[in-house]
Amino acid sequence: MEIADWDKILQHLHAEAGEKSSLQAIAGFTPKQQSQLQRLLAYVIQVGNPAGPVGWLGVRSHLQTMGFEAGLIDGIGAALKVPQSLDLLMEALDGDVAAIALPKAVSIALLDRKVTPSEDQALSALMAALSQH
Repeated sequence: MEIADWDKILQHLHAEAGEKSSLQAIAGFTPKQQSQLQRLLAYVIQVGNPAGPVGWLGVRSHLQTMGFEAGLIDGIGAALKVPQSLDLLMEALDGDVAAIALPKAVSIALLDRKVTPSEDQALSALMAALSQH
């Protein structure tokens, strides 16, 4: 998809669910669901920086600015230390996690105002997972 398409999807997702309900949903997640969310978002960050290691301080600052809560940010930071596999992440993906992850993943992918093919693949996989649940 084009960047404008992801922008429209993000606007639609934000209109449907407020950030407060997203935070409440994350707070109610099991540790397994929290781990899935953190690993998915870490994957989007990793594939958005194909040139090399992610500059964690800059990413952390962006995530804070985007309103991510501290525990989620810390979990993403830990997940960034291990390469993630999209196939493994999608294999047992919980529908509730996919619903919360998609708008956050789109926001992360759009930070640099371009969506790499790998980011697009991850976002499309999340969209597909939502349609299955």
